[in-house]
Formats: sequence, structure tokens, C-alpha cells
Amino acid sequence: MLTTFLFIIVIPVVSFACIALCMYLILRQIQRQVRLRNSIILIELKSNNFRFVVFILLLLMCLIGNLILLSRQEFIEYITFDDTDLWQVMFALSFICVANVTMMALFIALYFSKSAVIDKGIFTGLQMVDWYHLHDYIIDEVNCIVVVTTSRMTFLTLKGTTQPLKVDRNDIPKLVFILNKNKNKFSQKLQS
Repeated sequence: MLTTFLFIIVIPVVSFACIALCMYLILRQIQRQVRLRNSIILIELKSNNFRFVVFILLLLMCLIGNLILLSRQEFIEYITFDDTDLWQVMFALSFICVANVTMMALFIALYFSKSAVIDKGIFTGLQMVDWYHLHDYIIDEVNCIVVVTTSRMTFLTLKGTTQPLKVDRNDIPKLVFILNKNKNKFSQKLQS
């Protein structure tokens, strides 16, 4: 009875919630990238997307493992022990496989996301930082890396801190000028 409840209700509901969340995030990421493509790009930024490749490979291994387990008769006999039927197990594992594929699609969308400084803010691979929410930045001129934060506590916490973004060495003075011009715009408007 408990395994039937698990296979028929819990696993599909959790998998469907994961699928819906991933699809929402994929659509938001696509909208963000279309907005970036239609904007005036001032400075091109690059990010390290190696972590997305690692997640994609891990999810691919999980998907292959699920498909191998579904093809093994010993596993199916082992998992259908109580009052569960074969269709219940296949139903639950198919939802898990679809959730796995949508998570892979999300990481693929994040892998191909571009980063840039535009006239309205900064697009990182994961978010768009509007000029009104930019509070501080750090530029490492030796390694050509920039990190911005949207937190009012600046870099005291990791909340609102972007990933390190690489910038071309020739664009650093231009980036410093743009960031100094637009830093704390929101707090300056509040004070005046």
C-alpha cells in the first residue's frame, strides 16, 4: 500500500513540480537571452561554464542508469515486491526520466547563455542586474575578472553576488567608467 502510494502519487507529483520549475526557468533564460540579443552590447563578458558541463554529464549518467535499470529484469522483479504492479514502477520511473531530461535542458540553456554589459545593466549567465540594483563591484585587473553585487551589504555576504566574469584587458578602463557612472544609482535617487 505504501509503495503504491509512493509510485503513483509522490514520485510523479515531485517530478512534475521539478519539470514545471525547470521549464519556467528555461523560458525565463530564453527571454533573458533574447533581450540581451536585442540590446546594445557595450562590453562582452565571459563566464566559466565548466560546472554546467559537469552537471549535464552527471544527469546524463543518471538518465542512462535509469534506462539500464528499466531494461534489467532482476531490477523489475526486485522493485515490484509488494502489491505494486509493473505499470506503477514504469509510470514513476518515466516521470523521473522526464524530470532528468528537463534538468539537462536547463543546464544546456545555462551553458549557452551569454554575459555582457549593456546600456540598461549587466547580463550574467544567470541573471540580469539592472543599474538601479548595482551596489558595488570588484575588478581584478591582473586576471581580468569582474564581480558585481546587488546586496546593500556589498561583499559582506554572498547574497546578490554574481559569478566571476572575465573581461577583455582592453575593455577594463571602459568597464570601470561604466560601473562608476552607474554604481548606487538607486541610493542616489533616494537621497535626492
